[in-house]
Amino acid sequence: MKRIAHYIRSSHWDREWYEPMQHLRMRLVATLDEVLAHLAADADFRFDTDGQSIPIEDYLEIRP
Repeated sequence: MKRIAHYIRSSHWDREWYEPMQHLRMRLVATLDEVLAHLAADADFRFDTDGQSIPIEDYLEIRP
């Protein structure tokens, strides 16, 4: 039987998990900068934020 796997680019944002929030926030900003660059370059690129809106709010506090 042939098996098919699908990979969905995604991220789940936990503000204070294993590092202080500000350290993780800077990693979030770097990740979303890269995601936005891919979106600008490729109209078919998709990225899922796991239904969360807080990563967008945290990103916009750094990059309004």
